[in-house]
Amino acid sequence: MRILLVYPDIRVHVNYPQGLGIISSVLKRQGHETKILHFNEELNVPFDLSTLEKNITDFEPGLIAFSSTSNQFQYV
Repeated sequence: MRILLVYPDIRVHVNYPQGLGIISSVLKRQGHETKILHFNEELNVPFDLSTLEKNITDFEPGLIAFSSTSNQFQYV
């Protein structure tokens, strides 16, 4: 199964989503294909719904999961 993991990190210094990295690693060991979409201006991936839609269309995930810290809830 393809799994898209989305991490909004908007208007803050870039933080590595370590939890999603671990989840992705475990899923890959079980034979799944994963992609982490990390929204952050410093990574030149600003939050934009069209970017999210393009990743969904191109990757065709069977599951989409969002991870967030409390200051990012408004974007999730």
